[in-house]
Amino acid sequence: MQPTKKAAGSKQKTQSLTVKQWFDQALALPPTTGEPYVQQALPDHYIQQQVSFSNENIDASVWDRKVDVKTEPEQSKNSKKKGADDEIAWHYRKQPNRKYSEPEDTLTVEIELESGSKKKHVLAVGGLYLGSCSAVTSDIWAQVDTETTHTLVLLGNVFDTMCIDAFHQAPSDITKIEELISSQSEGVLSSLRKLAEEIKIYYMLGSTDSELTRVAIERLLGDKITFVPQNHLILSLKLGTEPYRLLFTSGRQWDFLNHTDLPADQLVVGKPVGFYLARASTANPNFSVTSLIRPIASSLPDQLTKDFLQQISKRPLQDKLTERMLMSALQIGNPEKMVEMKCLVDQGKYITLQTILEYPYIKYLIAKVRFDNVCYFQDKRQLGLFWPCMSNAWT
Repeated sequence: MQPTKKAAGSKQKTQSLTVKQWFDQALALPPTTGEPYVQQALPDHYIQQQVSFSNENIDASVWDRKVDVKTEPEQSKNSKKKGADDEIAWHYRKQPNRKYSEPEDTLTVEIELESGSKKKHVLAVGGLYLGSCSAVTSDIWAQVDTETTHTLVLLGNVFDTMCIDAFHQAPSDITKIEELISSQSEGVLSSLRKLAEEIKIYYMLGSTDSELTRVAIERLLGDKITFVPQNHLILSLKLGTEPYRLLFTSGRQWDFLNHTDLPADQLVVGKPVGFYLARASTANPNFSVTSLIRPIASSLPDQLTKDFLQQISKRPLQDKLTERMLMSALQIGNPEKMVEMKCLVDQGKYITLQTILEYPYIKYLIAKVRFDNVCYFQDKRQLGLFWPCMSNAWT
């Protein structure tokens, strides 16, 4: 296929493909790095947990839709800078006359910084995934300067309560998960407890630690850390006559894989699809949803940008996306091998992977959140393409 003619002044080459061709190209499975998952036989007396979803969001014609695909991946503005995807420089503009309406479900904290004090820094840290195979093991808290840091916000996914059990294991209860996290990450947790003696720390829930409660956080981190059950945290800082407002949100309410704020009949035995994906990934320590999905965001055709989630929620596309994610996590090259696989959801009860493949999680998220563009932009931010989206959610 030949690239289409470039528009005047354009440096971006494009290629005309069908949606199916683009999707297959963007979702190419990465090379496997270990042994594929082998389904262990379950006892004969185990029974199947019946789960069914009403999913009429089927549009096979979407596969044949023509789109113009960029032949060079899209990059964020700062992508050429060292560590651009790992470190973001935030800038602010003074808008003293602007009136803000706070998001719903927000905790607002008024903080008056002492004039002349060195303690003026506010740090945000998240994504440590303690308890999982990809957990941060180094003592990053030793790098925090307590003489200049006033507040630390733990911005979600500090713990991973999902990536504990494989498909053939019944889900662990939260007490067992806490014990496992404590035994694996005691050094990191001990340093964080000591840090809480010197600076103010807030704990916000993410998508992989949403099951943890205030009591669980106190058991893991002590009672000096403030637990924030709300989706948003605003620190209203005052230094002399200068006011500053910092909005923190983990984005878990926009996570299309781990969205839990849904009715029971819109979850798979009370769990989001990300829970089962995490259990599948116990077979592949190097599995990364981000690395698998990033090519979709980086090569997204302009024709799909406006209604991206609406399009990908249609059965052919979402089925393929879910299938590829499970194949990559399980390190299985043939999707037919997954058809009869089973996942324990309780002692003596299982569901088939076919149930997960048919679960219309993106459709449910769109109906719940109701602003497709914010979901789209938030997902792009999570993939390292930092588009402005919070202005849509907070005006």
